[in-house]
Amino acid sequence: MFAGNAHPFILRTAEFLWQEGHTAHATAEEAIAETEQMLNVYADFVEELDGCSGY
Repeated sequence: MFAGNAHPFILRTAEFLWQEGHTAHATAEEAIAETEQMLNVYADFVEELDGCSGY
């Protein structure tokens, strides 16, 4: 039983940023470039659209 508005951890995923992607690349350089590009996409979203700077 949980007190007040508390929820078990498994039901609180809205409090965490979860993202998982799967790609395949011919070289390590391509994989690193794709990873860096997507990290920048996520950072832009968080800073510009979600209003959470500093992530």
